[in-house]
Parts: sequence; structure tokens; C-alpha cells
Amino acid sequence: AMWNIYGRMVLDQARIRILDLTSINSEDFKSSGLLAAVEARLPKPFALDDAALQTIFKTKPVRQQGNTAAHEGPSEAIVLPVLGSDLSNSERKTFAEVYKYVYGVEPALE
Repeated sequence: AMWNIYGRMVLDQARIRILDLTSINSEDFKSSGLLAAVEARLPKPFALDDAALQTIFKTKPVRQQGNTAAHEGPSEAIVLPVLGSDLSNSERKTFAEVYKYVYGVEPALE
């Protein structure tokens, strides 16, 4: 589904941006230690909260259901994860935070 692709795309872009910011090579860490390494190097305060960082760096259904096609897509369609999914309100809020971090604007939800 498009939700899976675009959700994965936003999370991947956020991950890349944060890894660049912290100068971390994710291949140097086991997945369980990557989030702790990132958190230790992030500037304080940081634009994203713990829930958003967990969503970006931990294996979640969004990441599992995405695939390589998630790395391309029209920007207007990227908000589909917020509009057309079965996310809880807190998950929608977290996704909107990550989207704003990646793209610099609030997602257009209407």
C-alpha cells in the first residue's frame, strides 16, 4: 500500500539526516546500540522527542512493510501515511513531527 511506502520513505530520510548530523555510520553498531549512540551525540534540546526517535531507529511495522520503492515519491503524496492509515492519534502526532523534521514544514493534512 502507498501508506507503507511513503511512511518508510519519511522514516528513512529522517534516519539519514540524523546519522549525518551525528556523524554516525550505522554499520558500526548493532541495531540495539544505534539509538543509544545517536541519542548521546544529538544536540540538546533536539527537534524530535523520544517517541519519534524510537519510531525512526527501532524496527517498527512501518519500516518492515516499506521496501526500496519507498525512496521515491511525489512530495504531495508523502502525507498519505497520516491521512490514510490506521495510526493512533499519538502515532499520527509522532509521524507529523518526523515529517516536519525531514521536510521543514507541517504535513498538509487536508
